Amino acid sequence: MALGRRSISMRDQSLIWPGFVDGLATLLMVILFVLMVFFLVQTNLAQRLYNQDATLNNLQSEISALAYQLNLSQQRAENLESERDQLRTALSNLRAETSTATQNLTRERDTLQAQYNASTAEILELTLAMTALTARLETLQALLDEKTAEAREAKEVSVNLTKQLNEALSSKVAELNRFRSEFFGRLREILQGRSDIEIVGDRFVFQSEVLFGLGSAEIDPEGKAQLQDLATTLQGLAEQIPDDIDWILQINGHTDNVPIRNNDHRDNWSLSTARALAVLRFMAEQGIPPNRLAATGYGEFQPIAADDTPQARARNRRIEFKLTYRANKE
Repeated sequence: MALGRRSISMRDQSLIWPGFVDGLATLLMVILFVLMVFFLVQTNLAQRLYNQDATLNNLQSEISALAYQLNLSQQRAENLESERDQLRTALSNLRAETSTATQNLTRERDTLQAQYNASTAEILELTLAMTALTARLETLQALLDEKTAEAREAKEVSVNLTKQLNEALSSKVAELNRFRSEFFGRLREILQGRSDIEIVGDRFVFQSEVLFGLGSAEIDPEGKAQLQDLATTLQGLAEQIPDDIDWILQINGHTDNVPIRNNDHRDNWSLSTARALAVLRFMAEQGIPPNRLAATGYGEFQPIAADDTPQARARNRRIEFKLTYRANKE
C-alpha cells in the first residue's frame, strides 16, 4: 500500500513539471506577442515620422518657393503658413500619442513581469508543500502498517483469550450445574409432598400465599420458616462450591394481572419488586453472602399460566429462585 501511494505521489510530481513548463511557455509567448506589437507600433510610428519629416522637407521647399514668390501673392503665403501650423500641430499630437503608447506598453510589461514573478513564487511554494506532504504521507503509511500489524496480533490474542474464557466458562457452568442438580435434589427431599412449591425447569417456585399476605410485601412467620430451610440447604451447598465459581441466587417476584394500589405499592410491578427484595434481605440475614444474591420484580408481565381463572392467577403469584452463574468482569 505504501509503494502504491509513493507511485501516485511521484506520478503527481511528474505531472506538475510539464504543467509548469506549459505555463512558462504560454507566459513567454504572451511577452513575445506584446514585444512584437510594441515593435510593430514603433516601426509604424517611425515610418509615419519619416513620412512626416519628408512632408516637412517638402513644405520647407514649398515655403522657400513661396517666399520667393511672396511678392506675387501675400494671401497665398498666409494660407501656406496656416497649413504649416496645422501640420506642426498634427506632428505634436502624433508624438504625444507615441509617447503615451510607449508608456502603456511599459506598464503592461511591468504588470506581466510581476505576475510571472508571483506565479513562480507560488509554484515553488506549492512544490515545497507537496514534498513535505509526501514525506508526511510516507510516515503515516509506515505508522499505519505498524498499527495494522499490532492490531492483527492483538486480534489473534483476543480470539485466543476469548476461546480460553469460553472454555473456562463452560467448565464452570457445567460444574455449577452439578451443584445445582445436587441443590435441587436436596430441595426436592425437603419440599416433598408440598403442592404449593414446585420445580419449573431450572428454578423452583414458591407461591406468594406461602410467604406473604394479600397485597403485602412482609414475609409471614410460616414463610420465614420455609425460607430458613432453603437458606440452610443453600449454605451447606455453598461450602462445597469452589471459590472460583461465581454463583448467584436470582430471586424473581411475580404477581397476577389484577391491578393493585394501596399506600405501600402503586402497582403490581412495585409489589413484585418489594417482595423479591424482602426475600433477598431475609436470605442475607440467614447468612447468605449479599454478593451472592440478586432480586428482580416482573409484575404480571411474565405469567406461567395464561388462563384468566382463580387457579391460573394463583400460580402466577409466585417467588422464583434460580441458582445461576455470573461471569467475572475483568
